[in-house]
Amino acid sequence: DTFQAFVALANLLHSHYFLSFFSMDMHEVRVRFSVFEILLERQLPDLYHTFFQLGVTTDVYLLNWLMTLFAKSLPIDITSRIWDNYLMCGESFMIRTALGVLKWLSAQFVDQPFEDLMVILTHLHTQEDIDEDELFE
Repeated sequence: DTFQAFVALANLLHSHYFLSFFSMDMHEVRVRFSVFEILLERQLPDLYHTFFQLGVTTDVYLLNWLMTLFAKSLPIDITSRIWDNYLMCGESFMIRTALGVLKWLSAQFVDQPFEDLMVILTHLHTQEDIDEDELFE
């Protein structure tokens, strides 16, 4: 039913997760970024230090990923799997997905200048060899 689908979408967009991004509640956004950065430093310390040394900040890539649930960044088959898991597991799955994407891309970041890192981070959809199973490990 079209109406019920619309109501479900409206309820989803009205959730605390989306409201903080769409209303640009910078306090809430910064809290999410801080949590992500702590986890990034703990789980991918080499990548965290590379980003820190090059001045790659979380807001440059993570905001777009989280606001769109990766819909603009990854192929539709992977995005639909992310959305399914988001609906089942909640916001924490989005953080885990972002960390998984960075882990999957980390080999490409070695010895890359700032500009090349930014292209990779902001143009995920151009990655041709995305292994869906590896991404969701």
